[in-house]
This record gives sequence, structure tokens and C-alpha cells, in this order.
Amino acid sequence: MAMRVLYFHTLRQAAGCDAEEIAETPPDVAALLELLFERHPDLRAHEGSLLVARNHEWADRSQMLDPGDEVALMPPVSGG
Repeated sequence: MAMRVLYFHTLRQAAGCDAEEIAETPPDVAALLELLFERHPDLRAHEGSLLVARNHEWADRSQMLDPGDEVALMPPVSGG
């Protein structure tokens, strides 16, 4: 089962798409990010500030991944 990666706001432009399927599931968020940085080099500029959610819950880079997960990448948000 493929993993789905969603890109939000400015990350859509950096990735060149709104979403994509990843056939082979990386072991953790850090490995997934490295794979995505290789596929979409413009994403690396956001590396230090990316927010990641796995299946609608915030995830850090050590979070383990499973086939079929949905991972969302977001830039930092602020508001009042």
C-alpha cells in the first residue's frame, strides 16, 4: 500500500505538486524527508522549518512510518 504525501501552501510550489504517492515506505519521517528532498530539491530550502503530520497528528523526524500512512508537510504558521 502506497504512502500519500500532501504539500501545503508554499511547499506546493517547491514540490511542483499538491500531493504524491510513495510506493516504498521509508522507515521514519527523517528518511522520508531525505527522499523528498532528492525528488524535489527546492523543498530543502524549507528543511529547518517544516512541520510534519502523520495521519492527522504532529510528528517529529524520528516518528516511524507505516505503509498507507498519510503525511502532510506544512510551512510554519502564525496568526492571531
